[in-house]
Amino acid sequence: MNAPAIKRMTVPEFLAWAETQDNGRFELVRGEVVAMAPERWEHVEAKQRAFRALETAIQRAGVAC
Repeated sequence: MNAPAIKRMTVPEFLAWAETQDNGRFELVRGEVVAMAPERWEHVEAKQRAFRALETAIQRAGVAC
């Protein structure tokens, strides 16, 4: 017996679908929706440090962003 065909999503289909989801984090991998693990605190801290470094560099350079 053959396995059922998997319907692959396009990026626009995925983006429209993702907007309807109340919970969870998802990504599109080769047309298939994959659930992502919840973001860990260490990752949040790393993003904050990167943001602060970028913000500081922009201020020191005196450029508008």
